[in-house]
Amino acid sequence: MKNLAAYLGVAELNAESEKKLTAASGAAYVHKGMPPFLFIHGTKDAAVPYEQSPDMCGKMKSVGARCEVYTVEGAPHGVGPWEKNPEWQGYKVKMIDWLKATLK
Repeated sequence: MKNLAAYLGVAELNAESEKKLTAASGAAYVHKGMPPFLFIHGTKDAAVPYEQSPDMCGKMKSVGARCEVYTVEGAPHGVGPWEKNPEWQGYKVKMIDWLKATLK
């Protein structure tokens, strides 16, 4: 949280910082006409909690936007480390299949 607070210029929680945090949140920009999303997220992500992807997808679906969450069980943040574990590489096929189906 310390790095995020510094990045966003938030030193304390108040009305001004709440505006900055809301503006930085993708959830603030959810709307019906937004493009479809495929969230690919590891369950052991220490940088971005996994729950954020299903939560965001749920918000999108609630306004009629399309999204899907592909869960990579046990994977950490970022696909770099995933290359070392064959069990985590199914996202590649999923991503290609999703793009083919979505962009047709």
